[in-house]
Amino acid sequence: LKGLWGKSQWKKELADTSRLCFGISFNSNLVGIACCWLVLDEVQITAVAVHPNSRRLGVGEKLLSHLLRESRTLGAKKAFLEVKSSNLPAISLYKKVGFKENGYRRKYFKDGSDAKLFFMGLENKKQ
Repeated sequence: LKGLWGKSQWKKELADTSRLCFGISFNSNLVGIACCWLVLDEVQITAVAVHPNSRRLGVGEKLLSHLLRESRTLGAKKAFLEVKSSNLPAISLYKKVGFKENGYRRKYFKDGSDAKLFFMGLENKKQ
């Protein structure tokens, strides 16, 4: 999961009480993470990443589902995220857990990639 964020961003993510970050490890190696910011009753998913050797094993779905469950217990009513429009595996995962596409942003990412915007209502959901 190298290269996702720099050291200072990780320190900020892990120290801020308005942010949640969960990981899964296997044989003492971190294989996946899911992070979000909680703002009032909204969750902004900031990162979902799974090591290439651990993909297609349900790691991302478990992490994302856990993150959404925990957010719900803290009062979150809706969740949002942005994903590169070319990231088809991630888009498939988000749809699988119940996110709906609700927008598009041109040249949103630093590399000039477009973003698809996703939304999920969290009320009355069982994850």
